[in-house]
Amino acid sequence: MSHPETIYPAPASYERAQAALAALDTARESLRSSEYSEADQRTALCWLANELGTTRPERGTLAAIRAVLEKLDRPDVFRRDQVHLPSREPLLLTALGLSSPLGCL
Repeated sequence: MSHPETIYPAPASYERAQAALAALDTARESLRSSEYSEADQRTALCWLANELGTTRPERGTLAAIRAVLEKLDRPDVFRRDQVHLPSREPLLLTALGLSSPLGCL
């Protein structure tokens, strides 16, 4: 039989999770909407970074968080996630006497 405290999160951890979700929602909304300034976006990203456990987020950390959130909201913007159109690579492989692995390219 399990103990009730192992089934339900402690109130402090629940509140922390709620704060992290609120920070995530705020950061995503600040990046989606044009009504937020760059300073507002940075503040929202810092709040999210703090809720995720960093005490003093650096510029690179904030840039990484921004990139992840933007990729979640707009995956089509990222070049490597776009569908690749046929290119000259198959011609190059043929000229070299090579074949494309598993029909890729």
